[in-house]
Amino acid sequence: MPTNWLHLAVPLLTAVVSIGIGLLLLIAADISLMNARRSKTWPVIPGVITQSTIEKREVADEDQVTRTTFEPTIRYQYTIQDRQYIGQRVFFGLAHLDPRGAQSLTRHYLPGMGVLVHYHPSNPAQSVLETDAPTAREIRNLGLGILLVGMTAGLIFALMVLFTIG
Repeated sequence: MPTNWLHLAVPLLTAVVSIGIGLLLLIAADISLMNARRSKTWPVIPGVITQSTIEKREVADEDQVTRTTFEPTIRYQYTIQDRQYIGQRVFFGLAHLDPRGAQSLTRHYLPGMGVLVHYHPSNPAQSVLETDAPTAREIRNLGLGILLVGMTAGLIFALMVLFTIG
């Protein structure tokens, strides 16, 4: 009787896709954390908040399910050697927040307020207000969880193959 190998496709596909997505999330989170760590050594200069707003976006996924995201837009200006720069990075990582997080951030950075700007010494146009990556830790945990699902699916696939052949 021929073996039906089709039933092995689900755990294999789950393993491959989950491991790939998990690894991508881990890499993205680690890059944000690395950039945040490096920015702690950057020079600091005074700046001023010029804009603090929340942009509401309706995003549809592949199933046409719409969800709302809130993206705070914080702009600030600073001057280095008589050259004016405009920055908008508050921290490293994703800036899409829930409504409460977005409101909290825009209330913290009000237009006209003085801030300390950390800027890259060899590229002053690259700047950040906070030398942290708060969302990166959440992304890393999500990546680890998805990676674990992929590894579990891979183990299930291996066991199924073992018992199908044996």
